[in-house]
Amino acid sequence: SSNKNDDEDPTATKHFHCYLLRSLNPDHPLKTYIGFTTNPSRRIRQHNGILKNAGANKTKRAGRPWTFVAIIHGFQDKITALQFEWAWQNVDKSKAFREAVGDDALA
Repeated sequence: SSNKNDDEDPTATKHFHCYLLRSLNPDHPLKTYIGFTTNPSRRIRQHNGILKNAGANKTKRAGRPWTFVAIIHGFQDKITALQFEWAWQNVDKSKAFREAVGDDALA
């Protein structure tokens, strides 16, 4: 039926997002985290420990609470989004990033 939401309907179109979190904890003002999700509102609640199925180990204790700095969307599929997440996390190793911004930008 048309009343089902994306989580209930396996035929619904998935949206893939990469995101940047920043800690709001005054003890960790420079702490950030880059991740991937299909549901940003659920994912931030996981990272902040509001939902039982908590976020990544790197965000479980030090750093909470977290806030979104950026959410990138529009990826055509999960693989593309995960490749972007890896490149964002590994700027120094990413050939695509070096080609986009130039090697001098990383010096």
